[in-house]
Amino acid sequence: MSKLLLPTSSDWSIGSVDIDEQNEEVRIELVYNNEVVIIDGVSYPIYDYRSVREWRHLDLWQYKSYLVARIPRYIVGDKVISLGVPWSAPLERMTTLLEKKR
Repeated sequence: MSKLLLPTSSDWSIGSVDIDEQNEEVRIELVYNNEVVIIDGVSYPIYDYRSVREWRHLDLWQYKSYLVARIPRYIVGDKVISLGVPWSAPLERMTTLLEKKR
């Protein structure tokens, strides 16, 4: 069912769902499942996680929906790099599915 609602890969899973009925909002926490980051076949240990980020997602009925996640970061050379997420383009604050509906 989660694949129907969320554009995620097997690297991510739903950690929790918080429903705020008063404000008609749903926040879906996504959790990174792996202990390493694999980029182009190379495995990197997770250095740390970014602060919590939030993306506007498709509405569920009358409720505004948001994806919430801490993005893992890894080191290549002397650069700390954030992992890309499958539900949004870099620096965007809304999901690609929401972008397509606009």
